[in-house]
Amino acid sequence: MESLQPHIQLGKDLQIKYALMPGDPARLDRIAPFLENVTELKFNREYRSLSGTYKGVPILAISTGIGGASAGIAVEELHNIGVEAMIRIGSCGSLQPQVKVGDIIIVNGAVRDDGASKTYIDAMFPAVPDAQLMLYCMEAAKEQDFQYHVGIARSHDSFYTDDEEAIDAYW
Repeated sequence: MESLQPHIQLGKDLQIKYALMPGDPARLDRIAPFLENVTELKFNREYRSLSGTYKGVPILAISTGIGGASAGIAVEELHNIGVEAMIRIGSCGSLQPQVKVGDIIIVNGAVRDDGASKTYIDAMFPAVPDAQLMLYCMEAAKEQDFQYHVGIARSHDSFYTDDEEAIDAYW
């Protein structure tokens, strides 16, 4: 019998290399219409998953819940079952006036102002995406004529405790 990862409840038999990772389990309902042959897989804690194909390529969509700790669990367990490329999708804020609601943000580096990432790697190491995957995302946005921005983001553990004026002055 295939052994399942304890939190995402998926195993190596899934054989999917690419994953989209929204935080909210309900966002999978917004991803599903873009896929063919959609199959609801598992729903355990904050980890709801479905699979399908996009232009013939198998895709996994799995929610991660809120924050780096639960996303870290998902990333580790997805790696354990053979997922090679993961794209976090979801909402974010912006301090730049030209960024409008609905624009796509492609992050080329992140300030790791959180706790979870520091348990994996030294704080001095930058959080940067795979360059080729980032370029593919930019090309796809151009092809679809989506408004997008590339830049640095900040990831942190608190949602309501920021001093926005201090952050705005700093950035």
